[in-house]
Amino acid sequence: DYTFFGAAFSPDGNHAAYVRSSAGGASTLRVIDLTSGVVTPIRTIPPGQFDAPEVWTDAAFASIGVVPFSDAPPQGASRLSTADGHVIAHSDTTRVGTILLAADAVHALASTTEDLGDSADVTPGPGQGPWNTLRTFSIGAVPPATLSEPHHTMAPFAISADGSHVVFYDDSAAGGFAGISGSPDFGLMMWDGTHKVQISHYGTEWHAAAFTSTTDFVAIRHDGSGEHLVAVSGTTITALDSAPGAGPAAVYYIA
Repeated sequence: DYTFFGAAFSPDGNHAAYVRSSAGGASTLRVIDLTSGVVTPIRTIPPGQFDAPEVWTDAAFASIGVVPFSDAPPQGASRLSTADGHVIAHSDTTRVGTILLAADAVHALASTTEDLGDSADVTPGPGQGPWNTLRTFSIGAVPPATLSEPHHTMAPFAISADGSHVVFYDDSAAGGFAGISGSPDFGLMMWDGTHKVQISHYGTEWHAAAFTSTTDFVAIRHDGSGEHLVAVSGTTITALDSAPGAGPAAVYYIA
């Protein structure tokens, strides 16, 4: 039996790259022609960690390191050759919660936990956070701390193609407290490279986002009636579509 990881669509939309893996065996980076169904293996990977492609540009695949069939967190981000799948550039991440890749296959975003004196805010154990730091970086570089806030846990949703803007949900690592729903420091946020901009107050449930330009994005908002697709420009939120359900949901933008 095989398990499949990643999925990166070619710029022309006619191909998809992914990894096929089996427990204890070698994995293969493969490309499927979506018009004919023909599958072409382009690299055989020994058992263990591999890079799963998620973004495909004319220049490279952008991928996230995976330890298959385990609960290990993402193992950094890489750029891979589209010809043979070998690594062009790689960035390690430590104590990571989430890694997201930008549409240019160059920039990336990671949530990590750092020693900011707030480790008691969460139940001790691996993978528990608090995700108190966001790191934006170019793949191949050491990920710097872009935004660090003790007693916060930040869930990243999207990074713009040029790496300059980030959408994330900012929550309290220690749980709710009096006045949090009116605080300007929590809720759906945009990081513009220098400071946070609150888009929606704490309390509304958000599931995902994708940039449509450097600063505008679409997102999924949940309420008791279902999932709602909205467009966000600045702090203006415009309803686009909705569907019944309780999520979680994902959103993609294809230029």
